[in-house]
Parts: sequence; C-alpha cells; structure tokens
Amino acid sequence: MKFNLEEQYQIYLQKVYLDENKMGETQKKETRQAFFAGVSQSVLFYLALANIEEMKAVDLLDDLIMEVSNFWLKLTGTPLKSDN
Repeated sequence: MKFNLEEQYQIYLQKVYLDENKMGETQKKETRQAFFAGVSQSVLFYLALANIEEMKAVDLLDDLIMEVSNFWLKLTGTPLKSDN
C-alpha cells in the first residue's frame, strides 16, 4: 500500500472546505506548507514512539488519536475516522 501525500492533501482540502481554484497564491502556498508541516510533525512523533517503552507509546498514541478526533468533531461535527 502506498500512502500518497498529494491525495491526502486533496482530502484535507475537502475536509476543511477549501478549493484551490478559489484561493489566492499566498493562501495556496501557506495552506500547503501548513499541511506538510503537520505531516512532518506526525512523522517525527512516529519516529519518537519507536524509542519509547511499548505501553507508554500506546498510551501516547491513544491520547493523540483522542485529541485529533476531538478537534475534527468540534470542527466538522464528525469524529476522526480512517475513511475520512
């Protein structure tokens, strides 16, 4: 399975109701930078988990999933799901 970041970026735009065709160049650039900054932090978090005792890493990941799910619930009215 390949995880395509461009596809994920397009899904993100849909999720937050943004249309690149209606965005100015500065907004496009900054939105893309913010998305990739978030992905970069997620990768760093994933790498850090590899150096933590397993049960502590599971707890940290559970906390992160809950925080992200709550964010999307407040923003969109639906919790984080693997298919959205």
